[in-house]
Amino acid sequence: MKLAEAVRIDPFVLAVSDTGFPRVLPTGERLEQVETEELPTDWKGFSSVRRLYLGRIRASTVTSEQQEALTKWLTRGGELVVLTGENFYLQDTPWLREILPLKIDEIRLVEALGAHVAIGEPQGEVLYEQAGVPLLVRRFLGHGSVFASAVDLLEPGAVQGPLWAKLTPDSTELLPPSLLGLELFRQMELHFPSKPFVGTLLALYAAGFGLLSLWILRRPRWLIEQETGGWRVFFFIAGWIGLFTGLTLGYLQKPEFTSRAQSLEIGFIRGSDQTPWAWVQSWYGLFPKRGVSLELPIESDALVQPQDETSLKLDAQPDHLQIGFSPAPLVAWKPQYLYAEELIPLPVQLQVDESSKDVRSPVVRVYNTSQWTLKDAVVLQRGIYYSLGDLPPGKAREVALNEVGANSWSSAVDRASPGFAGRARQQLYSTAEVELQRNASNCILLAWVMEGSLATQPDENRWNLKLLFIESVKRGMRT
Repeated sequence: MKLAEAVRIDPFVLAVSDTGFPRVLPTGERLEQVETEELPTDWKGFSSVRRLYLGRIRASTVTSEQQEALTKWLTRGGELVVLTGENFYLQDTPWLREILPLKIDEIRLVEALGAHVAIGEPQGEVLYEQAGVPLLVRRFLGHGSVFASAVDLLEPGAVQGPLWAKLTPDSTELLPPSLLGLELFRQMELHFPSKPFVGTLLALYAAGFGLLSLWILRRPRWLIEQETGGWRVFFFIAGWIGLFTGLTLGYLQKPEFTSRAQSLEIGFIRGSDQTPWAWVQSWYGLFPKRGVSLELPIESDALVQPQDETSLKLDAQPDHLQIGFSPAPLVAWKPQYLYAEELIPLPVQLQVDESSKDVRSPVVRVYNTSQWTLKDAVVLQRGIYYSLGDLPPGKAREVALNEVGANSWSSAVDRASPGFAGRARQQLYSTAEVELQRNASNCILLAWVMEGSLATQPDENRWNLKLLFIESVKRGMRT
């Protein structure tokens, strides 16, 4: 049985401004405009938002709770586009300057551009410049992005068109995070008893009794004439029953067949040394055969979204989520999907020491401050994998980037995972590969975490795997 398709939910694009935004932007995005006081004070309120445009507003009216929610949302992959120019006279606040990728010194009318331009030093990647003036700059904050447009894109002018073109998202960016893991589930199958195998056992069982009955019918006086004939037949029948009963029950009593519920728990743990948080994405596929009640130890401020139509009963408790399910007889095997996001303290410290004599070969130190054992840990930089091995909780290890590395993860750890585990690892890694390539110049810690979050029952069969990657952005372009 494979997991079914999920209902697609398109993400929102919001704008906050005292002046009006068009409903459809030149990027093709459909936009909803909100007031400053309508911005969420909890990062979960941004769960369906992909991008937020900040126009002409007095940024000092954004409360500290809203600022923290915005920062956490950016950490988990949100996008903030700030239209500066003359707007910056109202926007100028310490919290916005801290995250802007442009250190603005002055607002100046640039005749060559025919617009008021925010002039300053770029603090990130310059995406577009004209007449020697950076006009669109981007920096990454966690796994999100902050764009600074040096002009107000809503003002008429010749320079606005190229900037809107640079802000146009591609099709992959339009997918909300909660749907990214569904491809992983489509690659996975759950095991059920083999009908041919069980059928063959039953056929042999019946054939044995048939042959025994036919033999007795042909020699009806044999049991009477032989003093021990009855006992022989009795032991033959008992042995025959015991043989096939043992084979059948031994096969059907496998945990994957007899468990109360089968489940798959897969996800990502992302983080960087720019923020104190890590973003955890988890997808749960539950296959309850009978009534089941599970506990998910997740914080009260976590985001939990049932995927597709579900019969799960979710009861949020202060320190966990109670999940209940009572399957109806005809839909007992219908899978139940659950997606969760939460922000946790950064579980691993990744330190790049560039004080060595050879500045091209820094030493990378990894401190595992989590409760997990990091399996097959490697440090990736510029396509080269440097092995750290397994890293237990509370332990530290280091590797010099001048050592001989490998061109693939499996080669670095000298081990490949066969079968289902290998396919799951490959699918998780493929999903993250675009992000890893984008950040190739940074040092990235990769490891597998094979401890599940969902509380396991004694008779439950579960397989879990999470891909952890923590990056150091103190080197390369993403600073």
